[in-house]
Amino acid sequence: MKSTEPFLDEYYMLDLEEALSQAGFVNVCSVLTDPRHRTVTATVPY
Repeated sequence: MKSTEPFLDEYYMLDLEEALSQAGFVNVCSVLTDPRHRTVTATVPY
């Protein structure tokens, strides 16, 4: 994708759900909120 933002390609290639899981979050959930956007939620374990 062409953009003036220098790190946009890395952002789009990031597997956010996996990154959150590896960081220790649980109950990671991703839901499409519309065709272009998603909402990702996760819980901090106790």
